[in-house]
Amino acid sequence: MRSELGLLWLEGTMEIPPLDSLPEDKVTFIDMHSVLNILNVLQLEILQAEERLGESEQLQDLQKQLWDLTDALGDRERGIALLSDHAAFSARFLAGMDGLVASTDEDIPAMIAARENVAKILSILEIRAVEYLERSHEPARWKEHSIDTLAQNYQQVFAAIEQNAKGAYRIVHNVAAKEPGGYLINVNISSVRGAVIQMPPVFQDVFRDLMANARKYTPPGGQIDGGIHESENELRLVVEDAGCGIPEEEIAEVVKYGRRGSNVSNRATMGGGFGLTKAVYFTHRFGGRIWITSRTDEPTGTKINIRIPVPATADA
Repeated sequence: MRSELGLLWLEGTMEIPPLDSLPEDKVTFIDMHSVLNILNVLQLEILQAEERLGESEQLQDLQKQLWDLTDALGDRERGIALLSDHAAFSARFLAGMDGLVASTDEDIPAMIAARENVAKILSILEIRAVEYLERSHEPARWKEHSIDTLAQNYQQVFAAIEQNAKGAYRIVHNVAAKEPGGYLINVNISSVRGAVIQMPPVFQDVFRDLMANARKYTPPGGQIDGGIHESENELRLVVEDAGCGIPEEEIAEVVKYGRRGSNVSNRATMGGGFGLTKAVYFTHRFGGRIWITSRTDEPTGTKINIRIPVPATADA
């Protein structure tokens, strides 16, 4: 069939309609999804430390810090207040890790490595907090981004994902560097403006979250392709993977808050199930359209295509 945009879509493609009304706390969680993802990664580090060392007061305190911040993010004003003090949170959390390392005589090299990894995760948390705080003042504003800087930011994200895998796989961006069991991730960003691209800052999050989800549901050895392009009339974001796919009859359901496909419902993940919800919510909020194409037979995979009209005064 042919869409109103004049594009030919394959069988199995569904245009996703706007979501039903969401309560304010869920909208806030969606908006802060990228911050929550970093807290989930910190949570994993604490759980792994608990497996090595057993329960302790230091670990319980670190858990409480994470729970308190996560709970606060459901309230926009409380979340903004705490994220504004992100450096203090990072300092307290890192001090807790230092105390944990100093108080144990078991598996010290692994704990030192965990402390170093936590420090890197906290540095990413601070970046996400700053990004959120900057856009929270003018959530509807389109902003000019350096294409080179965006590309570097995404490569840093994939480097952090690889590091958190602790050697389980590698992520490369050059097909000649790909090894068996590793991921090839391609990101291309272009614009009619040349070295810069205009887009609402939240879509930097949306694209990052969709790429991370694509990696999560693609087996090691697979390929993920992502692209962002600004034409004269529209902003386009596309993410395509070779993952397990979404059952066709469930595509309209998995975009809803906290939903996952039945084929991955038993798979342990550190995510909250908000990535697709966030993409759909903000696409329609900015007057755009979103399509999902997915297959669970051979070849498997999912493609997400977002189109957003560029306003006549995008930089205003």
